[in-house]
Amino acid sequence: MSYAPYGSPPPGYAQAPGYGTDPTAVMGRRYLAYIIDSILAGIVVAIVAGSLFFSSSHTISTGGDSRYCTDYPPTNQMCIQTNPNEARVVDRGTFIGGVYGTGAVVWLLNMVLLEGIVGGTVGKLACGIRTVKHDGSVCGIGRALLRNVLLIVDAACLAIIGIITSATTKGHRRVGDMAASTLVVAKSQLGHPVNVPGVTSPVYDAYATGGYPGAYPAPTGGYGQVGGPYPSAGTSPAPAQPEYQADTPTWDAKRNAYIQYDTARGTWLEHDTVTGEWKPISQ
Repeated sequence: MSYAPYGSPPPGYAQAPGYGTDPTAVMGRRYLAYIIDSILAGIVVAIVAGSLFFSSSHTISTGGDSRYCTDYPPTNQMCIQTNPNEARVVDRGTFIGGVYGTGAVVWLLNMVLLEGIVGGTVGKLACGIRTVKHDGSVCGIGRALLRNVLLIVDAACLAIIGIITSATTKGHRRVGDMAASTLVVAKSQLGHPVNVPGVTSPVYDAYATGGYPGAYPAPTGGYGQVGGPYPSAGTSPAPAQPEYQADTPTWDAKRNAYIQYDTARGTWLEHDTVTGEWKPISQ
């Protein structure tokens, strides 16, 4: 059903944050952020591995055998030959444990804590993107943990699974994003509900108390502040504030879209940026 006859947003609507665009269309920056994070982790692990090897290893005599570490590697030890007469060895378990432990700490700090608290890893922060929930708020530590644990799946087969899912799904979601209900968006979208048709739905305080805005009476005399919260159905108008004007498109920051109350239909409508039509706000 078409609702196109119900007017268009006023001039300048395109300047509203994210309006008329796909806020998740940041795949190039996501790839670059992943490369930056991988290089950063590699550098940290390499530095720690080198320091650990030379601080925990000891020198042994090779008896002049220049292929000692190749032909006669010490049992349960890692060996690096420094010259024909000497080699340095370190306990294999200690070394590997230290390397993997360092990698785990870097992953936890960068991919879970940092991303969960501020919305981005070092790479994402550098590239101007953030990981958020559908309402535009920072994803949180729990969701960051879940989406990054599932990198095991997304990175499988040379990352083909992650590349395919993020390129073909609505909202450019890889498996980790679908499981954690997260989206990766430009940093300008942070704090604004993410409008991805078929994936997200606006969040309103009034929904918790029942009823969509379509159930409310027409706006009259300071009916409510733009952006909500909307009053519950049947309540008296709020004290005079910046008000909704009937049959007039008004930008709603919480819904990240233009809305208007249509007096002829007696319902609230929202402007669909994909079709360019006005549709009942409860859809």
